[in-house]
Amino acid sequence: MQIDRTFLDLFWGLSARDENQRIEASNKLVDLLSSKTGEVKTTYFTYTRQRLVKGLKSFDESTRSSYEHCLIRYLKDFPTETSTKELAESMSVQVFASEPSTQNERSSVKSAYLACTRVLCASGRIKEIDEEFAEVLLQPIILLTKSIHHRAAAYLAISEMSLQAPKHLIAKLSCFLKETWQNLMSSNSDITGELLLVILSFQHRFQKRLQKLDIPAFKLSEKQYRRKLLFGILHSHDAIVMRLIDEVLKRDILSTVWDSVKATLCSKANKAKNTFRFLQIAAHIICNEEDKFDFVLSSEVFEGFSKQLSDCKYSYFPQVSHLLRVMMDKIIGSTNVDENLQKSAVSMSPDRLLKSIALNYPLFDFFCDSSSPKPCQIIFDSAPSSLSLDTLQLYVKQLTNAFINAEVQYSNKNVRNIRGLKNPNQIQSVDLNYDAIQCFVIKHLQIVVNTILKFRYTEGTELLSQILEFLLTIGMTYSLKVDNTALKTPISTNVAKFCWGVLFGILDCMVLQAVTINKHSGQETIKNITNMDIIRHCVSLLKNAVPQCTRAMSTHSSNTDISLCLDSLKRSLKLLQKVDSEDQLDQYMLIMCGAVSVFSLSMPIEDTFEILNDLVECRKRRLENIFEGPHWSEVLTDVILSALSFPVHMLRSVTRLTFKKMVLEKAFISTINSGEEYPSCLKLIGDILKTRSSKQADRAKHDEDEDDDSEKEDLVHFSLFNSTKLIQSKELSMQIDDFEDETVSVEDEQKIANQERNSQDTSDDSDSDAVEEEIDIDEDELNQIKNSVRDALGPAALDSENNDNDCRDFTDAEMFERDEALAAAFRIHMRKPQRIVADQARSVGELKMKCFDLIECILQYSSEPQLVLPALDLLLDIGKGSIEYETAKSRNDLSSNRKINQKQKRKTSFIAKYGDIPPLSSIILVVRKWRFRSQKTQSEFIESLKNLDQHVYLKKIMQSLIDAAKTTDRTQLFTELLSNIIEFIYRSMKPLKAEFPDLESPLSDYLLEQLHEVLSNTNHQATLFLNLLSHCQVSSY
Repeated sequence: MQIDRTFLDLFWGLSARDENQRIEASNKLVDLLSSKTGEVKTTYFTYTRQRLVKGLKSFDESTRSSYEHCLIRYLKDFPTETSTKELAESMSVQVFASEPSTQNERSSVKSAYLACTRVLCASGRIKEIDEEFAEVLLQPIILLTKSIHHRAAAYLAISEMSLQAPKHLIAKLSCFLKETWQNLMSSNSDITGELLLVILSFQHRFQKRLQKLDIPAFKLSEKQYRRKLLFGILHSHDAIVMRLIDEVLKRDILSTVWDSVKATLCSKANKAKNTFRFLQIAAHIICNEEDKFDFVLSSEVFEGFSKQLSDCKYSYFPQVSHLLRVMMDKIIGSTNVDENLQKSAVSMSPDRLLKSIALNYPLFDFFCDSSSPKPCQIIFDSAPSSLSLDTLQLYVKQLTNAFINAEVQYSNKNVRNIRGLKNPNQIQSVDLNYDAIQCFVIKHLQIVVNTILKFRYTEGTELLSQILEFLLTIGMTYSLKVDNTALKTPISTNVAKFCWGVLFGILDCMVLQAVTINKHSGQETIKNITNMDIIRHCVSLLKNAVPQCTRAMSTHSSNTDISLCLDSLKRSLKLLQKVDSEDQLDQYMLIMCGAVSVFSLSMPIEDTFEILNDLVECRKRRLENIFEGPHWSEVLTDVILSALSFPVHMLRSVTRLTFKKMVLEKAFISTINSGEEYPSCLKLIGDILKTRSSKQADRAKHDEDEDDDSEKEDLVHFSLFNSTKLIQSKELSMQIDDFEDETVSVEDEQKIANQERNSQDTSDDSDSDAVEEEIDIDEDELNQIKNSVRDALGPAALDSENNDNDCRDFTDAEMFERDEALAAAFRIHMRKPQRIVADQARSVGELKMKCFDLIECILQYSSEPQLVLPALDLLLDIGKGSIEYETAKSRNDLSSNRKINQKQKRKTSFIAKYGDIPPLSSIILVVRKWRFRSQKTQSEFIESLKNLDQHVYLKKIMQSLIDAAKTTDRTQLFTELLSNIIEFIYRSMKPLKAEFPDLESPLSDYLLEQLHEVLSNTNHQATLFLNLLSHCQVSSY
């Protein structure tokens, strides 16, 4: 009977170069054999057995290994289809009876002898072989123990036999075992480890038989035998060493020999090879033995890993990296694990490993190269739920100690010349990157917080509060110059910024996790953390900040910002403690108050204090129903817009949630007047969306002498840890129409520079010959100039109290701080004017994108036509202004064949002129939020439209759409914007058609005119009607 070709090709797949292809071929082979029945089954199984045994003689090592593993699987999956006798016959004929003629054939046959032994041991057939085949099997294996190239594998195969071999096989090894013992005790050699392994393996099962051969009991706890073990570990093959460790574990004497092993492999004089061997042993023990980890996972193990992984250029970096990755996969429970580590289930848990790292080497991840596996990061990414609170507390404690103490752990990554240091104490003088260490600690504290919030919030609230207070204290040490004697290393600007960023990120995560939005029902589902919990954490932070502010004020008594900060903190703290647990809007307002209060500690400026004061007043008006002056919702909207101007995502999240709650509770209804173009909240938002940052600069080039300060708003540049300063338009009175035209040739620049130099020399000469005259100086004007200079220098300016009467030398730390601040101040004021304007436009553009969050809330959650329809009208109005941006962008994209410097100048010019205009694509995304409205919200909206008073807004938006459609220079995106709004209008008016048949007439009549134009004019590609058909289903209405 012939065998089909598809089946035969699977054996070619076992010889493929790619390992994945070999595995795939093995799986297909087993699946195909499982499907065979009847007479065909016998044929296929016989052929498979013979072909797999024959493949053990393949010349290629990877092919032999593939056939070996496939044969073992075949024998395990189909134990009844092949008897041990049939298997022995196949091996005898195909392998042991073969007569190789070439060197390659002889080498492959020797490897096949060893492979047959391993197959018999792995499949459990070794204990079923008869004496005749045992003789055939053992004779070539014993001969291979004399071969230099194969002796390690031969001794290893014999040691594996001892685990299952029958007694008659042991009898045939008597002479070999006696010779092995004599060679072991004579002197140490390269095969000492192999000899020792054979004796230990047979001693475990056949102690009495060994005694008859005059081989005494071998106790590794005795000094002479322990020396043999250590010598074997140092000089034997990896597989032999791991089997020796297994024998040690079987005898439960690891604690006895471990110190000796560690001292032998970890001495400073040892090579990297021995360190790698030590790490192999440690990983093997961790992955294959239970309850042996406390002393194995010592600081020496982590330091060894850290040294070898600190630089990817080290010779053993790939091997150690793979070893650590395999160990982590085994601990985490991944299936991608090396087979040598799969023999037993590992009892080491991620929790225990993280605890060991925290105790011995908390900065382990930091000292590893970026391309190496990082155990702590892997644990938090793959198994965060398995971590206990005790372990997290220990890890946080060790991290904070590493942050505070100047003497941190080091590795070759940080101390490159550590081997060249004659005195170990010199290590303390080596410059370590403390900023990087501190930022690493802060980042991992954030990771711990994320784990607590997701899996351990109920019992981890106290630990969470400790981390938040620690981050707050570190941030205030820089921003408010609070003295902190516990810190051994000063806090740099980068560390402080990163610390504040992480703190804001944690609070942002808490706010977003407190409420999960169900997009179908619009209902809020409370998860682990609640709004009240966030308020309690804010109270805890502010209570921690008050004494620090008090201490800072006592040190810097002349700093009014700190005094104002302390007063606002106390007011906010008093307000937060009066939260109403039943009033969700009140909770969001107080969360916003807490977030702004924490943010004010990082930027203690007047703007943040005003926001807090307005929040306090706003809450008072709401709770006491005060109707005099502006409505509380208008004040709160203005506060929200002020908070959005700061570049912190935390504030963006809390303001959006607060505004959304205001929309859901219909807080704006009482402020809507039919005579106004927009409701009060939309008017405030629209004022920002319609602001152009460059319009005053454009006007200034025409009439520089006119005073327009009353007609414009000063724009703010926000920079963390610097005072917020208003950039007056007089400083920016320059032509910004085409900055690319301002490029001056090198020769012109040199001429200008020479002229300035000559004029300066002339002025110097005239000054030197001039007669000093007394000049009346206006003290107010002088003070104003001084204040201007102080503002320009920022943190580089000296305190007013440091006058001539109190002269002193700066410390090195103070000098470095002044130099850094001066450099930053000069960098800001040396920037080109067009770059300043470009940054200004970009800031305004980012603020407008944040304002779109508020309009999204209206379109998605509001059921009030007097709010939704004007919002669409406002977006339509903004969209008209964005046509200018889209046209300029298309023109700018066409000019791509320019030099790099010209491209950069053109980009700067483009941002300066159009960076503050929202793109139409973003406006379209905002409009599309109506598609996510819940059915309940839309039903209430349609019901409200039945009120005749609401038809005013509907007619106004339809007329705005018609006027916008008549725009001559509209683009494809603008037409898409119109289509999305029209689709919403028609969907909303459809249920009202029976009751108000003429309601949609204005818009429908215009669309009919468009249709008539399409039918009567061949040039109709730009008509709204055709584009509308392609974007929405108008024909269904």
